[in-house]
Formats: sequence, C-alpha cells, structure tokens
Amino acid sequence: PAIQNSLKELWSIFDFIFPGRLGSLSAFEEEFAEPIRLGGYSNATGLQVATAKSCAETLRMLIAPFLLRRLKRDVTIVGDGPAPN
Repeated sequence: PAIQNSLKELWSIFDFIFPGRLGSLSAFEEEFAEPIRLGGYSNATGLQVATAKSCAETLRMLIAPFLLRRLKRDVTIVGDGPAPN
C-alpha cells in the first residue's frame, strides 16, 4: 500500500520520535522526497523512475524496523472479546 500522508509528514513524525534518523528536512527532501515525486509523474524518464524506486527502497529500509504492519488475518474479530457483564 502507498503512503497516505506526504513524505514531509513522514519525516516530521520520524524526527519527533527518532530525531536525526532521516537527516534534516532539507536533506530528506533532496535525497528522498524530490526524486520520489519526480519519478511518480506519468512523463518521468526511465532514469527518474529508477531513481525514485531506489530512493523509495532505501527509505523503506530505514523506517521498516520502526513500523508494525497488521494484516487483516492478524486482527482479532471484535466479537471474539470477553463477554460483557
């Protein structure tokens, strides 16, 4: 699934919980946000698309250890909880 918030918001959240993990905002925008944005356009060149993919994979590796992902099959069905008193 795609990130639903902007990359700047992702940087802001990570900078709050893990200062410096993704560098300064300006470095993050230059190294990740801008290449990913440019590679996502329909008229992007092959190099821009490849660069965006590489940047996105690197970013994913940097943040993956700090994210939990739940799959639908992992979530307990609400009706399975304890009986009400």
